[in-house]
Amino acid sequence: MNRALVFIYIMVASPIVASWNPDAGYVPSLTAGGTPHTTSNPSRADKIMDGDDQTHWQSGSCFPRGFTSRPDLNALYNACALQKCSVTGDLSGTSMNSATDDSHYTGLQVKTNAIGVAGFTVRLCSTVRLRILTIKGIYGSGSTVTVNAITSTGRVAIATLTPEDNYKLIEVIPDPNILLSAIELVSNKTFTLTEIAAMSKSCYEMAWIDMGSLKEVSVINTKHWAGGNALATSLLVSQDGVEWTKVADLDPNALKPVYTRLSSPQNIRYIGVRHEVEEGDVKKVYVWEIKAYDYNGVFGSMPNATQQNNTLRNTFGVNGIWGWGTKSYSYLLPATKGPNLYAEVSSHARNYHNLNWDVTDPDHVPDYGKMANGKGTEAHWWLNWDKEYQAWVDAGLTVHGSVQFGSIPSSKWDDPYTAGYNFGYAYARHFGPTHGNGLIAAMEAGNEPWKYPADLYREILRGFSEGSKAADPQMTFLPAAFQADDPVSTSNYMGNHIPEISAPFIDVLNSHHYSFHHRNDGVRTAVHPEHPDSTFNGIRNVLRWRDANLPGKPVWVTEWGWDAPGLGEICATSECVSNEAQAIYGVRGLLILTRLGVERATWFFYANTEDCDTLFCRSGLTGSKAVDFEKKDVFRAFKSLFHHAGDKVFLQTIREDRTAYIYVFGTRSGTPTHLVAWRPDDVREAAFHTVLFSFTPDPSKAWLLTGDNETGRPAPIPTKTKSTWRMMVSVVPTIVKLN
Repeated sequence: MNRALVFIYIMVASPIVASWNPDAGYVPSLTAGGTPHTTSNPSRADKIMDGDDQTHWQSGSCFPRGFTSRPDLNALYNACALQKCSVTGDLSGTSMNSATDDSHYTGLQVKTNAIGVAGFTVRLCSTVRLRILTIKGIYGSGSTVTVNAITSTGRVAIATLTPEDNYKLIEVIPDPNILLSAIELVSNKTFTLTEIAAMSKSCYEMAWIDMGSLKEVSVINTKHWAGGNALATSLLVSQDGVEWTKVADLDPNALKPVYTRLSSPQNIRYIGVRHEVEEGDVKKVYVWEIKAYDYNGVFGSMPNATQQNNTLRNTFGVNGIWGWGTKSYSYLLPATKGPNLYAEVSSHARNYHNLNWDVTDPDHVPDYGKMANGKGTEAHWWLNWDKEYQAWVDAGLTVHGSVQFGSIPSSKWDDPYTAGYNFGYAYARHFGPTHGNGLIAAMEAGNEPWKYPADLYREILRGFSEGSKAADPQMTFLPAAFQADDPVSTSNYMGNHIPEISAPFIDVLNSHHYSFHHRNDGVRTAVHPEHPDSTFNGIRNVLRWRDANLPGKPVWVTEWGWDAPGLGEICATSECVSNEAQAIYGVRGLLILTRLGVERATWFFYANTEDCDTLFCRSGLTGSKAVDFEKKDVFRAFKSLFHHAGDKVFLQTIREDRTAYIYVFGTRSGTPTHLVAWRPDDVREAAFHTVLFSFTPDPSKAWLLTGDNETGRPAPIPTKTKSTWRMMVSVVPTIVKLN
């Protein structure tokens, strides 16, 4: 019976998509199709542009002999073949070129002349100071070989070789003050010179890409590491591959991806990472990737702004858990705690509904009828979800159940499709609006199942989605959260987790977007949502993926937010922002998501976590249980926004650039009622700037949404001359009521 229902739903709901494109959200690097080059180990040069930041090019090492094969470092590279060498004796039975051919398996026999002197001289292309000279040879019994530096004023002995040095690679460090024009080896007996090399420059390694033609570049993404072996690392660009310009000093040991935004767009053809390597044996460095983009980076351009239908208040929600951190059913909590507290700012709440709270094995079918009769679930005798969710609904929250199973070993799923189908059917049938109790309006398959193989998740998704729709077509269904900007990160890539076959059963596309950015030292930090290289912008890739594959379907951002200290609870991670920044970025982030057409934006988390102070533990709208869930500034900031414009929808942008973001909100009929403006900068940039813009309605009142109260702080009212507004804006959003 269930399978028949599935068939009927497919026939009714199949979407019309011209061509399914799993990579529709991806923005390729401008280096794609280019040619990679390296100073050493060229067999792995392709790794710097294979798109995979888990593969890398490893350099050779300048020492003890790696530099000898590099004409850019070895001042004597092939010098004999270039006729810069001479000997005192005859060359019968030997080859002059063998002394500088970068082979330790060939050698030049330097013979004595008529007066018993064996001499070899190699001229340098110019007068230089040598950093190091390496010599390998075979010296007869009782012989002595003197190594002379030839200068403009004569000879300077810099080393002596004896039979004890036979077959050894001898390193000679000349006086750095000596300017040499040639090197001379003189002995009283015939000797064999296997190889001689000289280094006049400091050791460096470089990996670079020729893009094939000039391209306008604004952002360069590199992943590199020197393992403590580099004195410095730099990012270089060039138009011709000859003249290079340094555009950034990089941290040699960053390791994590580093985004370098150029001060202005540049037309370039070549991009390279150069390591200045410490002198020493077997000192190697690495480059994983070199990528380049236009101003919009890996996220692509902002979509055109269009009027939205969802109000600010209806867009915003919060992530919660059973009992809201109290270890008690929500219906037992006072009216000022739990769902009632968060319903002050939230229209909906997303619960992390653990599958293993309902069944002990994912292939088992949950018995919610038994649970409803007070007999618990297979996994917990005491559990009754109906009682918990009823308290959420009574508080005025629309409930979104995120069924998560990532902690269950993937091997536990004997028949993932059938298991998913049965669970999805039982869940939607019991909690859905058509045949069930209507406590849950939306169900989600997986939250972040990123440790599961993609093919396993696809089968679970197919089962969940088909089962839920067979049970209740009115139950909103969405897949787990995935990203659409990085196909190499296969563990959470949308393109390989959501198959075309499941498209007819998906009502909403789901993603998580926190605002992170890697500094030049590779440390990840949290930044403002408008930062051009913030991961928050990954929503653009998701929207493009939606437009191509699920046109017209809503997008929900079911996790986003910032961690911050406050109320005596510290935040001990590089991704923390200040308490003030959390409030200000939160409001700005919601305004941006609304402008982008995101139907739901569900904040993570409802409260700080009591027993930790690191990433995601201090992202709450309130403090933890330890501070009695006291409201944070971010809670009040959202409440002040909704106080003024909670029932309003996004209408248009007036300005959206590096100087100011200015949005207009109003009624669904299109009447402007409010304007919101701010500077898209770090919250520490406290100055006000004056902006001028054209806008017909008149300003009436204005408030700064700082989060220090629930209505906003009165602000100077913008002035208007004819149709030109003059307004003071800062990093704090100012909301203006219109006449």
